Amino acid sequence: MSGALRLMNTAVAGNTSDNVACGLRVHGGMQSCVLATTTTICANAHRDVDGPYFLEGAATVCHWQADLTGNGRVDARGLSVLLSSWSGCN
Repeated sequence: MSGALRLMNTAVAGNTSDNVACGLRVHGGMQSCVLATTTTICANAHRDVDGPYFLEGAATVCHWQADLTGNGRVDARGLSVLLSSWSGCN
């Protein structure tokens, strides 16, 4: 059964884990998780969010350094941004 999670006016912070997202873990498509209004997911270690999500309103997610596109994922799109930013050898 598919569905959607909608978080509104929620703060998720200070959670820890060894190797998975501690703030939020999403399985499904981009519309499976909507972070709305003043929701904030930050300061969770190992990662804040794993998987796709949709931001609505003033929601905030602290991104990983490797999330170069700001889409909440470290993926091929981010890799293409990295590769295109490198200049050729002189």
